[in-house]
Amino acid sequence: MGEPPEKESWEKITRFYKRADLDETIGAECLDVVLREYEIERGKRQSFENRAGIVMAVLAALAIFVFEKIPFTGVMEQALNSPCPILKAGSCAASYVCFLFSLLYTINTLWVRHYDNFLVENIDPEMLGRDPYYGTALLIGRYKKIIKQHRENNEKVANSLMWSMIWLGITLASIVLYINL
Repeated sequence: MGEPPEKESWEKITRFYKRADLDETIGAECLDVVLREYEIERGKRQSFENRAGIVMAVLAALAIFVFEKIPFTGVMEQALNSPCPILKAGSCAASYVCFLFSLLYTINTLWVRHYDNFLVENIDPEMLGRDPYYGTALLIGRYKKIIKQHRENNEKVANSLMWSMIWLGITLASIVLYINL
């Protein structure tokens, strides 16, 4: 993961910093920022997984209620006996359909995605003997790629969790409507 900078870009970096100490540049600060961002993205991933687990538990409890209290069979007879038959039948169907969508989006949220990590195998004696500017630039470059991949994955997970919650809300509204008709 993460190739060294191109020779031309490395030469630009070394020319710019040739007379400065690493302590006199912002390289170390940039590396700190990148490492903090990496930890933030890892924390987001864990947070999404925790929230999706809670949604999954709510869906499991809701499934028991939905399948017991809102029988799909015989819904037409119940609907015909209600003041608003179309709304009664529609809310029953919506309860099941929206429940299914919420469940699918929650599963998608929990779906195992590949998250890149910094490969410690990349730290070898040759790298340790390099110029500090090169090493810092190399680490920053590698972490930037990893962070970008984590953000892309986290955005997909966040979107999936959001839709799971929306469908869960519609499911609850459909259940309330069905029960009150």
